[in-house]
Amino acid sequence: MFQYACGKNLAKKHNTELVLDTSFLLDHARYTYEPIRFYDLDIFDLNVKVINGREIDKYFYSPKSWFLSKFWNRTSVLSLRNRLLSISKRSYWVVRQTNDHFNEDIFPDKTNLYLDGFWQSPKFFQEIEKEIRKDFTIKNQLIEPSEILTQIKETNSVCINVRRGDFVDNPVISQHHGSYGLDYLKKAEKIIADKIDNPHFFITSDDVEWCKENIRLDHPQTIIDHSYAGKKFSNYLHLMISCKHFIIPNSSFAWWAAWLSPNPDKIVIAPKMWLKNSEMNDLIPSDWIRI
Repeated sequence: MFQYACGKNLAKKHNTELVLDTSFLLDHARYTYEPIRFYDLDIFDLNVKVINGREIDKYFYSPKSWFLSKFWNRTSVLSLRNRLLSISKRSYWVVRQTNDHFNEDIFPDKTNLYLDGFWQSPKFFQEIEKEIRKDFTIKNQLIEPSEILTQIKETNSVCINVRRGDFVDNPVISQHHGSYGLDYLKKAEKIIADKIDNPHFFITSDDVEWCKENIRLDHPQTIIDHSYAGKKFSNYLHLMISCKHFIIPNSSFAWWAAWLSPNPDKIVIAPKMWLKNSEMNDLIPSDWIRI
């Protein structure tokens, strides 16, 4: 979602086409330490071209560049591609994000750009914020009505998202991301309870069983299990966005739920350290509370 938002902003600035390359997601051989991921932006009604594999050639290579074309389709290592491209006529500019900070000057004044990075900051698309919010409206046919949604709308609802999975179980990823447990949740609960009346906490997670066994709050709580997930967790995301306030971990899924919430008075609590070695200050809006 961050990559799409950043790319769309640049495409609008340069009056050019936005194209999403999904070959990186399809290269399952590269998933050594992290879970296999798929293209899921089709839960939104986006007007964007999605390509992969051989389709990339017509955007970046001359038809005569047969060797480069074959190499592109067999590897996802962008730096190696670029070394080969340096000996041919290059028809595009690779922009690689090298740190976690916002830097508008990283983009050259060119129309044919290939972005390589996470681009995790709303500053990369702040000029078209309203448009991004509209783009990330979940398709109506994917949203299933439920008693949980009614309860969320009728209470002073607070979404708590608990991110575990590979952030806890995978030693390589855990060393980079870290995770937040019960101490963080209890501190955040107290802050929320001091600011709003009668909060009701709705808990979502990639590890529902852990939440059921461990989370005991001092206020009403409802754990939303994965029977409410919907296609590609679209319903889960819709339920989270519908909450009035948020306690999020270092999760981009939870970040987007909080950011997309239309409540103008929402309280959002987020971790001070997003990664173990980085606060990622450009990621968190200034009106969110960090603990």
